[in-house]
Amino acid sequence: MLHGGQEFGFGAPVCHGDVITTIAAADDVHEKKNLRFFVFSSHSANQLGETVADGRWTMIVRRTAG
Repeated sequence: MLHGGQEFGFGAPVCHGDVITTIAAADDVHEKKNLRFFVFSSHSANQLGETVADGRWTMIVRRTAG
């Protein structure tokens, strides 16, 4: 497995006492040659519903014969 890249965006600052909820999703899986690409995203918000962080990253896995 290889880390292919990542992007983050930040919103409201996180303060002591905040309750952060994060939802992650698998957005895409596709293949190129013998490589499989997995694209994930996450969204984190505080107790007021304000976005504190959004992320997106790609993991690459080499397919093996068999």
